[in-house]
Amino acid sequence: MHAHCLMTNHFHLLIETPGLTLSAGMQRLNSEYASYFNERFSLVGHLFQQRFESRLIEGDRHFAEVLRYIALNPVRAGLCEHPSEWRWSSFFGRGGDSYDR
Repeated sequence: MHAHCLMTNHFHLLIETPGLTLSAGMQRLNSEYASYFNERFSLVGHLFQQRFESRLIEGDRHFAEVLRYIALNPVRAGLCEHPSEWRWSSFFGRGGDSYDR
């Protein structure tokens, strides 16, 4: 996993897979996390909105753009002022990096 960001109704992951295992891995992740979350908060049903989307990263520039997009997602949603303030992100606590909005 290169980056992650948990939002209020979805999440972003930037991951590498060793083979054609993404669908099975995402099904397991979503199922196990939803079960944990629902049990912890006495809820039932779906936790996230839709089936996952995946895109192939094509080069270093694209990789950097996706990292930036993931870090800025909570800022653009109005949940924080800077990516380092969003504790449910791989960017949390990094502080001084500059990202444009």
